[in-house]
Amino acid sequence: MSACRNPWISRDSLALAAQFSFSLDESNVFAAQQREAQSKTAHALQQQQAEESRPLRNFIHG
Repeated sequence: MSACRNPWISRDSLALAAQFSFSLDESNVFAAQQREAQSKTAHALQQQQAEESRPLRNFIHG
């Protein structure tokens, strides 16, 4: 199994999927994330980005 480039997709998660005979890799997860993002409104995407960036801003200024 290759190293995951996305920290939110752990090797353990992919290994667990494999244990239950699911054919899953990080490209499947990325595709699902893209489909979800495409179904959201611009406002919802902006809110999501604000929530995700808040900890980073606090870390940088802290």
